[in-house]
Order: sequence, then C-alpha cells, then structure tokens
Amino acid sequence: MMKTAFKKLRQWLRPDRPVYCYYSIRLQKYLACQVVKTRKLDGKMLSGLILLDWLGDDLITPREFKKARAMKIRFFPQPLPRTFIPVFDAPRHRYPMSFYIWDIPIGWWPVFADPLEKRKLFSHLPSEQSYGRLTLEQQTGILDLRGKKSIIDISDSALDEIIIDSDVQYLSLCNSKVTIITDPRHGLLLDLLCLSSGGDFPRGMEDLTGLVLFQAEYVNLKAVADAFPNLRQLSINGECGQLTGLSALKKLPQLEYFICHDMYGYDGDGMPKPEEMPRLSYIWLDGFPAEAKKEIGKHWKAAGGVTLWLEKAKTREWVERNRDNPFRAWYFADEENVSAAQIRKAGDIYKQAKTRMAALSGFPQEERAAAYGKIVGDYIAAFNALQRQHPIESEDEVDEVFEALQSAVRLAPGEYDAAKLREIFDSGKKFSIIHTKE
Repeated sequence: MMKTAFKKLRQWLRPDRPVYCYYSIRLQKYLACQVVKTRKLDGKMLSGLILLDWLGDDLITPREFKKARAMKIRFFPQPLPRTFIPVFDAPRHRYPMSFYIWDIPIGWWPVFADPLEKRKLFSHLPSEQSYGRLTLEQQTGILDLRGKKSIIDISDSALDEIIIDSDVQYLSLCNSKVTIITDPRHGLLLDLLCLSSGGDFPRGMEDLTGLVLFQAEYVNLKAVADAFPNLRQLSINGECGQLTGLSALKKLPQLEYFICHDMYGYDGDGMPKPEEMPRLSYIWLDGFPAEAKKEIGKHWKAAGGVTLWLEKAKTREWVERNRDNPFRAWYFADEENVSAAQIRKAGDIYKQAKTRMAALSGFPQEERAAAYGKIVGDYIAAFNALQRQHPIESEDEVDEVFEALQSAVRLAPGEYDAAKLREIFDSGKKFSIIHTKE
C-alpha cells in the first residue's frame, strides 16, 4: 500500500517524459535529450528539451540516462524533428533548480546540438584560438591556415588553395574566389559562409555540413548540391535574389534544415516531397514567391516531424517594384511604426535622388555643385517629412537612409567627400526609422 502511494507521489512529482536520441553527423555519435515541459509563445507550442552530456555508439539505455548530466533547458518549436529517435519514457531528469528561470532561452532546431558538438570537438583548443577571429584581405595564391584561429574571415581575395585543419569552426568568404579548400575532413566539422559568391564554390568540401549564403543575388541549388552533397544545414539570405533548381534539394539526402530569405523565381512545383527528403525537418521561407506557397504547403504542412514556416509571400509585381529599393528589408521586420506605404515612399525618394544625381553629368560644370546640394537637401527634407509623426528611436535605420543617399551620390560625376556628406546629412536629419511589418 505504502509502495503504491509512494510510486504515485513520485509519478506526480516527476512524471515520465519521453527520451530521444539524435545522430550527430559531425561527432559520428548518438546524442540524447528529454522533453521535460512545454510552453506556448505567440500562439506556437514549444517543447522544452534538456540535452544530456552523453555520447554513444548506440541508443542510450535507462541506466546511462540516470547517470548522464543535464545541460540547460532550451525551448524549440514543435513538432520534434523527424531525425529524433524515440527510445523510452523515464522520470523527468533531475536537472538543477537553477534551470527554473523566467527568461528561458528560445532556440531553433539548426543549433540544437551545437553546445555539445562544439565542446566535444574544440574543447582541446586554447580559448584564444577557439574564440579568436582572424581577418584577412586581398590574399592571392595559396593560404595555409593550419594552427590559426577557429573563426576566419577572408575578403576581396582570389586564392588557388586554402589549407585548413580540423580546428577551424567557421570560414567566411566575402567577395572571394577560392579554387579548392584542402581539409582532412572535407568540411565535416566546418561551417562555410559565402558572401556574394556568385555561385563559384570551392572544391574539396564534399562532406561540408553547414553552408550559409549571404547577400545572394542568384543561387542555383543544383550547383550547391553538386559542390556540397552531404549538407545538413543550408541557409540562403538573399537580396531580392533568384533561386533556381529547387528540385535539386533531393540530391541532398542528409539535409535537415533549409532556410531561405528574400529569394524568388520559383513556383514550388519543383519542391521535393517529404518522402523524398526523409531527414528534412525544418523549412523556413521568409520572403518567397506567392505562387509557391500553395504547392509547398500542400505537401509539407501535413508531414509529421516537420516545422514549416512560410512567411511574407510576395507577388512577382512586388519583386519587380522593390528590386531596386534599398529599404526593401523593412518589409521583413517585426515592428509596426512604418507602414508599407511609407516604405514604398522611401524607395521612391531614393529613386528620384538617384535619377537626379545621374543627370548631373548633363549640367554645366559651374552649376553642378549647387544642383548637387539641392538634391541632397531635398532627399533629407523628404525623409524628415516622411517620418515627422514617428519617434526617433533607432540609429541603425538612419544609417541605411544615409547609405542609400551615398549610393545615389556615386552616380554623380566626379568624386565626393563622404565625411562631408555625412556631416550635412546628420545636421539636416530629424528622423529615425524603425523596421516594421507590411
């Protein structure tokens, strides 16, 4: 009688929760976690998971589960990924009381295993190497980066070869062409970031697991799949770009996470079906063709173990209208201070300034300075008028307004003084802009 009562009390205090395993391609080991609670945030159900400090060649056993140390709780959007393997139910893990905090971190599935993977892979490195960053510019020939920092940024370079070791975690290539990357693990432990790559990918990365493309104007997914056939994570951050070869995603059998922002030019018909990509568990399209929404949603919304976010679908007309709008990104933000009409107006102000600056080449030399000053003054006054009814809160967007002005000024004949232009801009502006929803 007492045993039964005690068992019921224990079950009430520490109810059984599901335990899952996940195979880490980078570690070539199984990881384990337990769902310990759920919560609702902004209408979405989240699962609270504890990642265990445990690795195994096979699925975790109840005995190993009891001995494993818990890492911090992190909440993820439901459902659990298809790659999670249910093992057994067990009493909720005895994680420290310090885990009960109000500000519990919200995560996203692509970084689920990162804390444990990075610690196991790179804990042998001194902190100045594992957290240090090496920045290189205008490099040519062969670059040997073995024994250097774990985070490496290379920009404005044309290289025949980059040689790295397994201690490099992140490699960023900005406006750089690299013929081959020589790595003993062929990219298995590496996250590769390519900024404005133009689709020229380095050879030698057959086992790359993480690829991020920034400021992409054109991406052919067939070229991505050919260069990196074992990708697990693919993130594309476009600039009102064109995406082709959507059907080539099925040539990436290990792909688990696909994130694509501000890319257009596809209709959804080529999107592989869930059964063709058994590991794909997280799809986030943010700024994508409106005509693709129905087709992708039809197949993937009902797929079990898949988180599907389809946000800010845009028509072909919107894409054409905003392709040359430097304030296009404001459509994708999350505040509510600036309307879609104001964003369109901001784009029109920029386009007018750009047209007028380009026309200065037809002015007599002696009239150009006055005309130039008038265009700059009109640009600042137009933004002052546009934002008169909104509070001054953010400097980031003010910088974007200035950068757009600089872009227009570059079309004028002759050189310009950037510092002087900024001084005129700052003295005349009476506004700040906050990103908002359309």
